[in-house]
Amino acid sequence: MRCAICSGRNEEFARARLGIGVEAVYLQCSGCGFVQVRNPEWLASTYADNAIAATDAGLVSRALYIRDVASAVIGGLFNGNGPFLDYGAGNGLLVRLMRDAGWDFYWFDRYSRNLFSAGLEADLSGETTYELATAVEVAEHFVDPLAEFRQILSVARNLLFTTQLLPQPTPRPGDWWYYGLDHGQHVAFYSTESLRAIARSMGCHFVSNGRDIHLLSRRKVPAWLFAILCHPATARLLKLTFRRKSLLDEDYRRLTGNGAG
Repeated sequence: MRCAICSGRNEEFARARLGIGVEAVYLQCSGCGFVQVRNPEWLASTYADNAIAATDAGLVSRALYIRDVASAVIGGLFNGNGPFLDYGAGNGLLVRLMRDAGWDFYWFDRYSRNLFSAGLEADLSGETTYELATAVEVAEHFVDPLAEFRQILSVARNLLFTTQLLPQPTPRPGDWWYYGLDHGQHVAFYSTESLRAIARSMGCHFVSNGRDIHLLSRRKVPAWLFAILCHPATARLLKLTFRRKSLLDEDYRRLTGNGAG
């Protein structure tokens, strides 16, 4: 089995027993450093049980933080009129938060029920081009990363996404929480070089905060500027600077035909 990103040589470096009762085999590319789980055939069943892992205690705090970061990145770098796409949007919380903040966001998720942004499902037919897509804690679920990134960037000009970069040296299962051994839904783990390889394959520029927030863009963004936009304190301040009229009333009227909710 070759590397799913650069087609380099994969070598088995670890095995681990998952909390769902199966064994995962971890392969690492000798070229780009990408780590993938070999043939994670259990994924569909884990999503059927619960698309959002029960142990994801940080879901709400993460959504609030990404609302601020995405607002700063959009306001500082892109056309604020959108439209925008949240890919792998889960229950729709981030879409709702972004629309409450005035950004024209839409929802897409293959597995999760849309609870907070009903009626705001995205068009992935290719007829709509999104100024920016977000993918928050989604990339680590990709069995075929290139295909997934290609699909997103076929409908969006730019992609802001989060996933934890692999520490160096590569930790063993059990030594790094992000492997998600309890739920088995994390099957792809990225080095900086592997994300650069994806960017090259997509014809995009890549920039990262060096930890967990990354951008694939059509134009080059200076690393120092991206780091400032992603900093929590700066993002909170810029969210106020780029404040827009909330779309809450508009969405309520669309859903009910009535006035303000």
